Amino acid sequence: MEKASLIVTVLNESETIEKLLKSIFKQSVLPKEVIIVDGGSTDNTVRKITTFFKKNQNVQSKIVVKIGNR
Repeated sequence: MEKASLIVTVLNESETIEKLLKSIFKQSVLPKEVIIVDGGSTDNTVRKITTFFKKNQNVQSKIVVKIGNR
């Protein structure tokens, strides 16, 4: 079976990011890695992602903060 990476872009998603992350990790086939690119959020999005990844280390994960247009 092929391994897949999941790349998601976000910006100020503090209210919904945990729901997204939980749904990714509930899939029957997990991606090899999850990469989230944050466009410069000014809320708690990055903190929530970092906390979630620390608790769920069964998938390689990375967050990139790149201020600018997604």
